[in-house]
Amino acid sequence: MWFSTFLENLVALPVWAWVVWALVVVCAVVFFALRKRSGAALPIVVVLLLALAVLFAFALPTIEPEEGASTAAAFLYSPIFWSILVAILGVVCIVLLLRRQKWTIQMLSTGALCVALAFVLSCLTLYRMPNGGSITPASMLPILVFAWIYGPIPGIAAGTMDGIMQLVQGAYVIHPMQFLLDYILPFAVLGIAGLFRKDNQLPLGIVLGSAARFIIHVLSGVIYFASSAPAGQSPLLYSLGYNATYLVPELIICLAITVEAVLVAVDGLGSNGLWVPGQATFGINNWNDNWLDFMDMMSEGIAMPLGALLMSLMVAWEVKPKTILEEVRQGCSAKIDLFYKLCIYIVTPVGMILVLLGQLNDFGFIHIFG
Repeated sequence: MWFSTFLENLVALPVWAWVVWALVVVCAVVFFALRKRSGAALPIVVVLLLALAVLFAFALPTIEPEEGASTAAAFLYSPIFWSILVAILGVVCIVLLLRRQKWTIQMLSTGALCVALAFVLSCLTLYRMPNGGSITPASMLPILVFAWIYGPIPGIAAGTMDGIMQLVQGAYVIHPMQFLLDYILPFAVLGIAGLFRKDNQLPLGIVLGSAARFIIHVLSGVIYFASSAPAGQSPLLYSLGYNATYLVPELIICLAITVEAVLVAVDGLGSNGLWVPGQATFGINNWNDNWLDFMDMMSEGIAMPLGALLMSLMVAWEVKPKTILEEVRQGCSAKIDLFYKLCIYIVTPVGMILVLLGQLNDFGFIHIFG
């Protein structure tokens, strides 16, 4: 009885719903027709199927079932039903993709290093959101670059492992399917960047991989965190804004690092004659005649001493010496409180200021020390 009622409600779906299902069937037919001719057919069809499932998950719950509809009909229009569908479909696609991939020792070792690097970068949180998600120093980039080098399927595998590794940091899980939508699938779809390896379009792969992760996070937010939205605000708008708060800065950081790496590579240590900022801006040609020297100046010459200065000020005035002195006394019986406070309040900040000024002087920005 329940099954027949469910079929009746299925037949009564809107026309656009049947169009989407027809597209799913077409994608499946195209895949089976091309699977022996094109190795890229499976990843492309998988992306299309996931996109269609996500479309269903967003669109169908916005249509309310008729008043007095059966439990089967209500469940059919339920966001939970479609989140389960997306999660299961995503996991099945990952399994199917990984089964057809031939792995080499180089690929496995590189993938392990990229996953490890992504995990370490994800631990260096710049800003943590209250309900999960954080801004990190480009923790997505190792997975995106690995996918771009080796292809979408290895990228999906590395992304999946990266998502599982997030559990070590303490996952924010309220439902099993929410775990799949927030930790497994969003990191797995970063492998989409591998679809652009032949055209050397890494920035485009980074943007689309990040966009795919963003869409799945938004879907999870609409379904499982709608109660967190302020009164009167649409859960969709709330989820869009919440996830964009940390994923857009993360994307910008990834693109900035990628552009830097591309400029250094294309410049060829100055042999290709690319414009270098310091040459035209400051009229300095003796140290930055190529992009590698310019990036070295920005990182080693300015960022490192400036970071050390800010760190010393933070320890002195925010963390407070008392906190660190308690640990210092455990390994030293001498009375060093006054000496430590003198160093942390005066000697270290002044020393870092002198180092920073010396670097700026050596690089030609200022002329204080002759």
